Amino acid sequence: MIYYNTDRLVDDIEIGVKDYVKYIFREGTTKAKRDLIELLPQHELTDNLNYYYTQRAHLSLNMQTPNDILKQFNLMTDF
Repeated sequence: MIYYNTDRLVDDIEIGVKDYVKYIFREGTTKAKRDLIELLPQHELTDNLNYYYTQRAHLSLNMQTPNDILKQFNLMTDF
């Protein structure tokens, strides 16, 4: 494959890396997961976890965010 557009090459590499990271977290050994966590920038890891647990719509919650569910049961107020 010949890349004439370097932005496309960078995007393809980033997608490949993200897919590999997902594969390691899903299928990898405990040591591989630990090694990967040590390589990830801490701010990026905390940002992604914060998004996943508070802002992402979950299928199991009928496409509501966890914050929406907590607000629905008056367990959380707006910040």
